[in-house]
Formats: sequence, C-alpha cells, structure tokens
Amino acid sequence: MKLKAGFIWSGCFFLFCISLFSCIERRYYYLNPLHTNTAIYKPLPAQTDSQKTATYASASLMVGSANDRGADGVTGLYINLHQARTAGPVQFFYGISASAGTYHVKQPDGYWFGNNPLDTIFIGANAGTKFTGSYGVFGGVFYVPLVVSRFEWRVVGIEASHYGEYGQYLRFRQKLSDSTANGYMSKASFTSFGLATEFLFKTRRQTKIGFRLSYGYTPAKILNGYYNLGDRRPQYLSWAGQITKKRTTGFIQFSAGDYAFNFKLGCAYRL
Repeated sequence: MKLKAGFIWSGCFFLFCISLFSCIERRYYYLNPLHTNTAIYKPLPAQTDSQKTATYASASLMVGSANDRGADGVTGLYINLHQARTAGPVQFFYGISASAGTYHVKQPDGYWFGNNPLDTIFIGANAGTKFTGSYGVFGGVFYVPLVVSRFEWRVVGIEASHYGEYGQYLRFRQKLSDSTANGYMSKASFTSFGLATEFLFKTRRQTKIGFRLSYGYTPAKILNGYYNLGDRRPQYLSWAGQITKKRTTGFIQFSAGDYAFNFKLGCAYRL
C-alpha cells in the first residue's frame, strides 16, 4: 500500500514539475505564414509520357499550427498555376501562386523570466483570428537520370520562390519589436529555396504513384537577438504523396519546420 501511494505521489510530483516547466518555458515567435508553405506539391510529366509539356491548375487546403509548441492555429487555401516541361533527363517548371487563410494569435498564458522580452498586454490586446493572404511566383528544375521500365527517380530538384504577403496578420507582426515578442518576421516579402527528391511509379493501368521529400530554407532572419535568434533562418522538411489518374492528381503533404507544422490536401488538374 505504501509503495502504491509512493508511486502515486511521485507521479503527481512529476506531472507538477512538467506543468511548471511548461509554464516557465512558453515563448512567443510570430513568423511569416509562408514558412513551410511555399513548396506545395506540383505534378510533372513522367519521362515515359508522350506529352512533354503540360499546364496544371491546382488547389490545396492547409491546416496546422505555429508558434512555440503549436500554440497558434493556421488555415489556408493555396491556388497554383504552373507549366512543366521535359527535355531529356531534365524537367523544369514555373508558375504563379496565390493564397488566403487565417492565423489565430492565442492569448498569452504562463509565466516568464524577467529578462525574457515579452509584452503580454500588447499581444493580449491583439490576440484573435487574423486574415492573411499572399501572391507570388516560383520555378524549379529536376534532374532525372534513372528511368527503368515503369519507375523513375527524380534524383535532385531545386526550387525557388518569391512571395508578397498582405493582411491583418502582417500588420500585427509589423507592430512587434524586440521588447514585444521573443522572435518575429515583419517583412511583407518572402523568398525561399528548396531541395527535393522524388520517386515515381507507374502501374500497368498507367496510374502514377509518387513520393517526394523536400527541404526548404529562407534567407530572411528571425528578428530579435534573444536566444541568438538573430542569426537563425527558418528551415523545414516536407513529405508529399500523390496519385495521378489520367489528367487528375490528388496529393497529401506534411511539413514541419521552425515553430510550424501543417497538413495539406490538394488536387491538380492537367489542362
């Protein structure tokens, strides 16, 4: 009985310590919502396709979280229009994009160290769901040296994009300062670069199944020197899976990076 009571008390103490630590360590980072959302999956013609040039229109829905420990909720609708071309072992693409969504700034909670810059009054007064939108251009190239029967490996791809952001969430971030939040990004422009590799399989019925792994990076800094964040640029990893039947491609995508995680469900149509 005493041993059982000891386990219960020790467990309660452990949970208390975790909750106390969680309250102390809660921090606030308000990054650009395009972080982890620029390299959305884009279909390309297979090397064995007779059609070497194709134009695609796509739409995807995104839900996810942002900020420290995923405190803030994010949603978005992304629309892309791109053209893809195949020339020997090289595939390249370029296009335009637009998005609209929401970012929910959560009310401050917990406790903070005295030297931790944070204006809870300002954040609390500006908390709530805020609209965010973007528009931009992108382009990239894949090198495909391996094509075997109904399989091809797009060994390495490079993608670059440049976007402009607008909306309430941008205006909120532009009001932040080093004494307001632990870290933030206030510029309306957002540039990103990425690397990717993709495996593509084609069934006997000409259905394509593919898996893509991506890494992304932006040269934009997280403002505020606390915890040396002034030298940190946001990065992310992404996994996407797709199925293409005739002209239609359905895909899912998971992305995780600095203070951001999201899931996308999308569909692309070859025009």
